[in-house]
Amino acid sequence: MAICSKSLQGRYVSLDFHKFSRCRFIINDKSNLSVPRGLQMALNNPFAQYRQVQVGTANQGKLILLVYEGAIRFSQQAKEKIEAGDLESKGFYINKAYSAISELRKSLNFEAGKEIAASLERLYLFMGRQLIMANIKNEPKLIELVINLLVQLRDAWKQVVYSRQDDTHKKRENTLREHAHM
Repeated sequence: MAICSKSLQGRYVSLDFHKFSRCRFIINDKSNLSVPRGLQMALNNPFAQYRQVQVGTANQGKLILLVYEGAIRFSQQAKEKIEAGDLESKGFYINKAYSAISELRKSLNFEAGKEIAASLERLYLFMGRQLIMANIKNEPKLIELVINLLVQLRDAWKQVVYSRQDDTHKKRENTLREHAHM
């Protein structure tokens, strides 16, 4: 399986998995995930400013991780709101989780990896339906299923991103050693 991603700056990262062809994740320039609602309030919030810098300086693999982490966080918050009986907030967080999953789905590039892109699209659509049903039925177990799937996908993506970083770091160290021995 190979997963590729393209950052907003147009750089690609190729991540190799077995048995699948290549695909690309593209973070759309019009993503509403990196800019929170109430921009004026966010600009006054140091945490929101830190998050904006984190998104702005992240490489393409880390951008995908941020979207997964947001989807997980919003899903967990929605589940907690259902359990607490806070139905108004539940809807807000379900919508945020749904938007994050939709962003992951929109980022799929079917030209680069038909099999895996199609599989991921089906999985994202399934998660979206689960969130809709959880919103209608106020059923936290449906959200728990979505959280478990998102965590598995995020963890797999995280392994790939950090293994790529380790490989790059090792190559740099070897290059420095070679130059030091010259």
